[in-house]
Amino acid sequence: MDVETFHNNPKVFCDTALPFLMEAEAENNLIIGLSARLEAASPQPGSGEALFWAVRDGAKVCGAAMCTPPRDLLLSHPFPNAALTALSEFLSQMHLPLPGVLGPDYAAREFCAKWTATTTIRNELWRRERIYRLDRVE
Repeated sequence: MDVETFHNNPKVFCDTALPFLMEAEAENNLIIGLSARLEAASPQPGSGEALFWAVRDGAKVCGAAMCTPPRDLLLSHPFPNAALTALSEFLSQMHLPLPGVLGPDYAAREFCAKWTATTTIRNELWRRERIYRLDRVE
């Protein structure tokens, strides 16, 4: 697995990860919306940091994440275990302070377990949220 970083470059991130993210649009609505909004805003120097990552298995994107410090890390769905391991190891090497993780329950839990195994930080479930999708109107 390879982790590709897009530092303050939401356009290239969207070009790279949006087809993958749209395969599960409802589950990825937050990361899709925020990255698209940042892309439309064309970040100005000094306007804050936006970090984006795509995890690839060969040429195929198999996970995506973003963070706008000091906010939480956002994880996509799906996010295979091997991709979570690659991202966790990559971010550990960056020494990026993460206040929290948002994402599908399985991905957030697994990422936190991997992240805290290499740090002195303790992980704790703070809140569970849900996403609802309307499939049809009668």
